[in-house]
Amino acid sequence: MSTESWIAGRYFRSRQRQFLPLMTLVSLGGVALGTTALVLVLSVMRGFSGELEKKFMGFNSHITLIRTADAVNITPEEIAAKLPDGSAVSYFVEGEAIAQTRSRNDIVATGVKVRGMDPAELAAMKTLEFYFPEGSEKFGELEAPQPSLPGVILGAEILSQLTVHPDFFDRVDLVAPLAGIGPTGEMEPRIRTYRLTGAFRSNVFEYDSKFAFISQLEAKKLLGVQAMEGFRIRLANPHEAPRIAAGLKESLGKEWMVASWDTQNRKLFAALKLERFAMAGVLVLIILIASFSIVGVLMMVVSTKRKDIAILRASGMTDRSIRKIFIMHGMRIGAVGALIGGVAGSLACLALIRWPLRLPASYYLDALPVDWSLMWTIVFIAGGVLIAMLASLYPVSQATTEDPVVTLRYE
Repeated sequence: MSTESWIAGRYFRSRQRQFLPLMTLVSLGGVALGTTALVLVLSVMRGFSGELEKKFMGFNSHITLIRTADAVNITPEEIAAKLPDGSAVSYFVEGEAIAQTRSRNDIVATGVKVRGMDPAELAAMKTLEFYFPEGSEKFGELEAPQPSLPGVILGAEILSQLTVHPDFFDRVDLVAPLAGIGPTGEMEPRIRTYRLTGAFRSNVFEYDSKFAFISQLEAKKLLGVQAMEGFRIRLANPHEAPRIAAGLKESLGKEWMVASWDTQNRKLFAALKLERFAMAGVLVLIILIASFSIVGVLMMVVSTKRKDIAILRASGMTDRSIRKIFIMHGMRIGAVGALIGGVAGSLACLALIRWPLRLPASYYLDALPVDWSLMWTIVFIAGGVLIAMLASLYPVSQATTEDPVVTLRYE
């Protein structure tokens, strides 16, 4: 241990004056509180963003290719050849429709987005909670043989809007307003009746209140000319989607519309990212406020240790070494406070992971999501130490301004 470190440690543990240790504890507590809040709040926000990403990627594909009127035909195999190993390509049909039922001679209707699915693709949507009546064949019910009606699976929120339920074997009419071309050349609607075979819940209101799943064959029959067709791509690593989407856009040309999962929800994720940065800035202010008290503590230490400083300088210690003592003293306050805060914040995060905090149903999340990161915790602790060190610079500069001879003469 160097001389400077030993002296700084003595000053840090000093209890000679009652007010100075209290100020040191206040500074240390401010840094600890700021670091705890930083670790805890940003872990929760990271967890919330991660949960949203998981839900969006679980419901939608990682990359979507949409065919335009001028697009040349391309097979799933040709697309798969352009993708990394482990990728899956599936054909889809999608469009807008109106779902309606009769309730006491009144028609109840709501707008829905119809998506043509196959059983294999439905089974791959792991983040969705499906409900099927007891004894049903689940995914195979979408393509029920004649004379049975084809099946439809509705979002959980649509069930309450239409007052229907799979257990009651209800029928639902889907109306595609602009699906066909009449004899006069004008667009005309198509109406098809389906049997409600199941329901799903994604815990995202936009999906649960808008989407209806039917078979791909039925989607073509219902939507007609208004159908949007293309391919959905699922990757082994979803975070490679932006790079792969850019490559597909370049190779397929303007005839195909290419969108990755992050661009489809760009505004939402941009808002979450901005909110995370803003919250981090607010929490860092807590540590900055604590650093002002560190300035006060060091100014008082310098003032009370004038005689010690004069003796050390008269004994041959350089001004650089004197400054180093007080920088190390400030860094000790920041290090201890940030370490306590980092440990407290980490323990709080781990406790919330072990014993999740349940949320009301209106949040569409079962529990408060927490994504604790050791790397970011270390970064926050290092940031607290750095801020404390920067706060020490001005008091340290005052430590060597007085002449030691004058100080020793009058002290």
